[in-house]
Amino acid sequence: MAAKTRFKINGNGSSVLPLTGGVDSFTAEGLDYDYGTSEFYVVVYDGADVQTKTDPTTGTITITTSNGDNVGSVGNGSFNAGSVNDSSRPTPISKQSVEGATIVFDGVDSGLYARAWVVQRDKS
Repeated sequence: MAAKTRFKINGNGSSVLPLTGGVDSFTAEGLDYDYGTSEFYVVVYDGADVQTKTDPTTGTITITTSNGDNVGSVGNGSFNAGSVNDSSRPTPISKQSVEGATIVFDGVDSGLYARAWVVQRDKS
């Protein structure tokens, strides 16, 4: 069994994430704590229509998880934005139960857009 949750603007807005070139932070809320594994995915596009994938030329992407006030790291959860659409890049994975997650785009090219989501597996 699996569940998919998208990262959204302010946790409940659009799932098309605008990148400004600064520090852009988005959240995935309401994750199911009963799942034991969370896989994280992100794709960057050249426009708000999210039709054409593109590779950023600069910046980093970092994913963290949360359980209440506790923030946790994610395996392979911090990487160069230029490798985001590279199918050989390892998928960020959390092997712990989580309630929420945050993705931060730091210094990623402005004018791009992203979609990011969490797939939770192994419901106990």
